[in-house]
Amino acid sequence: VVRDDTGRAFISDDADLTVLEVQTPPAAQTVNVGENAEFSVIVTPGSGVPGTPPNEYVYQWVFQAASIPSANYSTYTVTSCQGGSPSGNPLPVNPAGDEGNYSCYVGDSASAILQTLPVPLTVSYDAISFMEQPQSITRYAGRDYMLSCTVAGGVGAPYTYQWCKDGTAPANYISGANESQLLLENLDIAKAQAGDYTCLVGEEGVRPPAPYIQSATATVAVVPPMVFESMPEDSKVYIGEEHSIEVIVSGPAGTPAFEWQLNDVPISGATDRTYTMPSVDAEDAGTYVCVVTDDMGTPGDESDDESMASSPVVIEVAPHLEILVQPQGGTKNVRESHEFTVLVSGGFEPLTYQWTRNDEVIPGADGPTYAIDSLRVTDDGYYMVEVSDDYIDVRQSDTVRLEVEGSLPIGVAGLSILAGLCLLGGGIVVRRTR
Repeated sequence: VVRDDTGRAFISDDADLTVLEVQTPPAAQTVNVGENAEFSVIVTPGSGVPGTPPNEYVYQWVFQAASIPSANYSTYTVTSCQGGSPSGNPLPVNPAGDEGNYSCYVGDSASAILQTLPVPLTVSYDAISFMEQPQSITRYAGRDYMLSCTVAGGVGAPYTYQWCKDGTAPANYISGANESQLLLENLDIAKAQAGDYTCLVGEEGVRPPAPYIQSATATVAVVPPMVFESMPEDSKVYIGEEHSIEVIVSGPAGTPAFEWQLNDVPISGATDRTYTMPSVDAEDAGTYVCVVTDDMGTPGDESDDESMASSPVVIEVAPHLEILVQPQGGTKNVRESHEFTVLVSGGFEPLTYQWTRNDEVIPGADGPTYAIDSLRVTDDGYYMVEVSDDYIDVRQSDTVRLEVEGSLPIGVAGLSILAGLCLLGGGIVVRRTR
């Protein structure tokens, strides 16, 4: 109603007036670290001056009184929540922290704006703790060793690692050692790699109450490696004989344990530095290795054991040489043939043969058979063969007699013929060889 100076009243048309109103404000949220939190606001339908659907109202979510970019819907989700806050209220200071108060500005098409009451987001988390601590160890020079640690808990920010040696002051930080594992390569006594190692673990950008937690201290000792002073050599052994193989080591850090293997399979009970076979048989042939394990001074703890294998040694096994068939002598005529044969078993190949006649070596007679195709009187004699293997066995056959008949008899008729030849002016020398 409007009145002028004369008191006359002017009445306008009726108009409906509605007030912008929130029907359901956002609620406080409590989630575990890493989970999502969702805030939502519902405006009373038709309140204020709604815009054109579907954008009847405008929204702007706010965190700790600062607008959240692109948070312009009735619902806002905080993903993978982290504890703490950028301002440190609440603690700890975490540049990526999500804890604090959230509210939403709501507006209509008539530019009416209202703000919901701030509600908190609380993120539950455990303090950082070590699930796996770095372990002390004694290692041989030249070996590698991996120090490692595993942690859990925290506000959800990425973990940070800093390995230190012989103290935790910044001067003791190992440059570049910023992972959960630290590899000590090719341990060298001269490089002073032995010492006490500690890992400081924190969370990226998180301060305070403490910038890090400290792992247990792991002591790494470096010692000279065990050395084989003596190892067995390849050998040949005859069946039924006793044979021993032995290793001698020096320099173990702890108590050495021995394990003999045949063809890569452990031999039951062969756990001394000497392995003895009382009576060798064919199954004992093969490749032997002795694996020596140094307990590094901590019996029963296999985590720091060091093992070394001896050089492979090959043992060949064979029965002793034995002559199965002896050579045979006989009586033959001139120009006939004769064959001496010997059959042997056992021994280490290759076998060597040497035939003799009257204890003198027959050149070229070096096989299991010696044959004479056309006998002469000079082939008459005593024959024998000596057989040797590729190790130390030597066997001699029986000595046999070969008689060769057919030499010319010197009688009265023969003398008359010789005399006639002499009268003709010739000379002849006659020898008879037996």
